[in-house]
Amino acid sequence: MGKQKPRFFIGRIGNCVYYMWRDIYCMRTIPEHPHQCEKVKLQSAYNGRSTSLGKPFRELLNSAIPFPLDMNMQTHLRLYLQKWMKAQDTPGAMQGISPAWQWELSLNADAPLPSILRVPIQVLQPQQDILRLEIPPLVPTEAIKAPLGTTAVHWKIVSACCDTQQLAAMGNNMYEFTMMYDNQALPGQTIELPLQSGEGLLTLVVVALRFETAGMQVTDKRWLPCDVVGGVGGRVAAVLNPLQREAVL
Repeated sequence: MGKQKPRFFIGRIGNCVYYMWRDIYCMRTIPEHPHQCEKVKLQSAYNGRSTSLGKPFRELLNSAIPFPLDMNMQTHLRLYLQKWMKAQDTPGAMQGISPAWQWELSLNADAPLPSILRVPIQVLQPQQDILRLEIPPLVPTEAIKAPLGTTAVHWKIVSACCDTQQLAAMGNNMYEFTMMYDNQALPGQTIELPLQSGEGLLTLVVVALRFETAGMQVTDKRWLPCDVVGGVGGRVAAVLNPLQREAVL
């Protein structure tokens, strides 16, 4: 890297790049054959595939995500998918042992679901083609933290399935209901959604809550929780071949 003087230019000429860094005009050359070690190449591959997979998931979950264009949310989702891909490339996963995986992910960091919903939600797979979401019995005013004046809570549950090999959307399913925000005890609910299963398919289940006060929906980002609460993922040979896996591990 070198400084430019006495004339200044931003752009590229041949293999020379002219740019500004910290208010200093600089110039550097681009190597004809950049050297990258095996780990850097593998990380680049994971970055590319997780970025490509994030887009179809965001499109399928668009109706639930409060701020789908938020860059922080997009980054968190991409890193989440990348970690899932790496988990599938462990030796145990290759031998058919399902890796331990925490499905929780907040799609609105300003309102994580556990800070608002005080009861656990379970996502089960009773059959190969069925996803079951179980909400325990609850008293709304005790189990749900809500803004002042809340009269109703709208629930939106969305399952989104993508092919992690083809990096393509496979479809989504949605279930919605509304509960009054009062001190009346409500029975537990069991919600079943269709599930696509197969090699390389990943399904995420998202729960989003929306609060209503005086007939108006609350738009404050602090009261727009939207979290991944569960999922089902089939084995996918994401990036690594056996020799590469040994080199990384």
